[in-house]
Amino acid sequence: TDVQSTGIVRYTHLLIAFAKGEEEPAYVVAAEVNNLGSPGDGSHILGAFPGSGHMNYGCSDDWADLDKFEREALEIMQTELGIQITTREVDLLIAPTFTSSTLGAKFVLIPAGTFMMGESDAAHQVTISRPFYMQTTVVTQAQWQRVMGYNPSYFDFEDFCPVERVSWHDVQDFIRELNQQEGTYKYRLPTEAEWEYAARAGSTAKYSFGDSVDELSDYAWYDKNSRMMLHPAGQKKPNAWGLDDMHGNVGEWVQDWHNSYPSGSVTDPTGPSSGSDRVFRGGSWCRDSKRCTSSSREFINPAVRLSFIGFRLARTA
Repeated sequence: TDVQSTGIVRYTHLLIAFAKGEEEPAYVVAAEVNNLGSPGDGSHILGAFPGSGHMNYGCSDDWADLDKFEREALEIMQTELGIQITTREVDLLIAPTFTSSTLGAKFVLIPAGTFMMGESDAAHQVTISRPFYMQTTVVTQAQWQRVMGYNPSYFDFEDFCPVERVSWHDVQDFIRELNQQEGTYKYRLPTEAEWEYAARAGSTAKYSFGDSVDELSDYAWYDKNSRMMLHPAGQKKPNAWGLDDMHGNVGEWVQDWHNSYPSGSVTDPTGPSSGSDRVFRGGSWCRDSKRCTSSSREFINPAVRLSFIGFRLARTA
């Protein structure tokens, strides 16, 4: 296509409009591509593509432009052209791993899927509709210092220890700075649903590896084996999706405000729109085994800084 002739590109997703009841697409409304031949994270192609695949609009490096044009183009097709459409987002050629050029941190691709979130009466079905990347370890002190220029941690004896004593607000500052340094918008905290989905790694048991507390020491630093102190990241067994320390070591901030779970099935939940406390997950070096389960949730004022709370990054695929 015209887009492909401009350089070496890799599509990460397409928004495709299908005429209702038809299998052939009426238009490809917008495409996001990674332009491997130039600096920066990627480019966003804006335009209604006829079946021939030729672009007739333009491009932008601002992801907000892409989102706005998608909405406008779909509205035009429905109201002015009379095309009754449905849309499908198609993920293409998404690499199974990603490494941050700034942090040197590895991310693994978490597949889309459906799972039961929470436990007992709070259990409810959640669908994660799109794959996303999750950092394999929590953010370390060395990684924080590389971005922010200082180390806030109480246990500051090891660069590879998780960064801690960072508030939820501090983490947002870190994410903004990291995104700016890498010329992207994709780094973020996981939602609470994404975090639990990734922690379970397909398991329906209390822990990612099963229900046995006797095995927890193989996967987690918690109050029974931590000597009541922090430990370097990635020393225990990972879960089935390659994520370390999802149980224990440090609690992990997630994006959501705290509130009760919804009663029914939900897709891509992001939590309440406001609140007084933010959620953190995973237990920690000073928590007992019950706090280290995949479903255990804790919450606290987002301004506090504690030596048992850190975070790991998600990244939009």
